[in-house]
Amino acid sequence: MKSLKVRSIMTHPVVSLERDHSILLAGSLMRLRHIRHLPVADKGRLVGLVTHRDLLAAQAALLAAPRGTLTPEEMSVPVSRIMITNVWSTSPETSLLDAGRIMLDHKYGCLPVVEDGKLVGILTEVDLLALLLDELESRREREDTDPRLRIGG
Repeated sequence: MKSLKVRSIMTHPVVSLERDHSILLAGSLMRLRHIRHLPVADKGRLVGLVTHRDLLAAQAALLAAPRGTLTPEEMSVPVSRIMITNVWSTSPETSLLDAGRIMLDHKYGCLPVVEDGKLVGILTEVDLLALLLDELESRREREDTDPRLRIGG
């Protein structure tokens, strides 16, 4: 476990958007795929990130407009208008310990994974939680078969 790399648990291929995709598309993708983070790429290169929170704020602003006053352009706001552009990323070869520490210290819900300048995956809180649960289940199974391994027992 000590030497596990981001590559071993990252989500790939990653669902991403392009700058000119609409926030409506972003919302649909998030609902359909049950995800909260969408990297934005330009020719495969990471240029931004749209989070569920960003999307909700943008949609709330649109919904606050008086009924019937939104133009077609306002209805198709590009994600480039709401995306975060100063995005921390990691490489597939980064240790999970280091990547997890960055996420915890900075309270990031994800780290896009970039290799040779190209977006290749995404590491999310859910990926790390799934790994933790797998490890805890394995530990419980070992403890059940060997009582000497039980903590406090």
